[in-house]
Amino acid sequence: MSWVIYFMGVADDVKLFSILAALFTGFLSVIALSMWLEHEDDAYKKTGKRIASSCIVFVMLGIFLPSSQTIAAIYVIPKIVENKQLSELPNKALEVFNLKLDEWTKNLKVDNKEEK
Repeated sequence: MSWVIYFMGVADDVKLFSILAALFTGFLSVIALSMWLEHEDDAYKKTGKRIASSCIVFVMLGIFLPSSQTIAAIYVIPKIVENKQLSELPNKALEVFNLKLDEWTKNLKVDNKEEK
């Protein structure tokens, strides 16, 4: 559980880093591939492909990494919904209300009989 809480705290930072890294590696891959076209050296082509593949990985991370709000919605909300104490609270409140209502109606009946 502690790793989920930690990941909720850093998820947005990791997502921002992956987006910035995707932009940076995309820029580098364009430079490397343009150098390959200019010099026709296979070293530039190989480097450009490696950088472009890392750019694709960073783009995928930026797209598919959830934000902290999404992680909270996935992990925390079901825990709250499944909490038995919280689910019993409306029933207990309704019971208390019914008991008080019964008590008040009995008091009203007794008051009405005394007035007659």
